Amino acid sequence: MTALHDSSTMAPTSEQGTAHVLPPDERLLKLLVCPVTGGPVHFDADFDNGSDSQGNPLPRGAIISPQARLAFRVEETIPIMLADEARPF
Repeated sequence: MTALHDSSTMAPTSEQGTAHVLPPDERLLKLLVCPVTGGPVHFDADFDNGSDSQGNPLPRGAIISPQARLAFRVEETIPIMLADEARPF
């Protein structure tokens, strides 16, 4: 199993040294809708995903549903569009 913050699944770090997840393919993003509201979603490369259970910062970036105010994580360019795993913001 690939670690969430494995360097092969992340884009280069920003000037601040924070890693970013690689975004999903643009064609896939156009097809995605929020599983809660059915509304539009977008990729936010700078979304702060917080830290893992050991306090290590997680890579930035998530699929955002503005209507539901939920952020869905992205793993290896694959959006995890499960409502019970989304993070409210």
